[in-house]
Amino acid sequence: MIVNAYDAWNAMLCDRADAHGFTCVDIYHTFDGPQGTRATGDLTVDGAHPNQGGNDLIAAMLAKVDVSTFRILA
Repeated sequence: MIVNAYDAWNAMLCDRADAHGFTCVDIYHTFDGPQGTRATGDLTVDGAHPNQGGNDLIAAMLAKVDVSTFRILA
């Protein structure tokens, strides 16, 4: 199943991010459910791109990330 490939790929990306001190936020399962099978019509414009509700959900998830260690480079 393709969901297994997504899960393996995302796990690898998050492992690499964690190893380098970055935070990984799982948007995929938030939109598509734990099995990757939830319909996302109420969160997307076209099944792929978030609508305002989807953007609000992403913003809420990112707001939970500890950004106290971030540096802004100009």
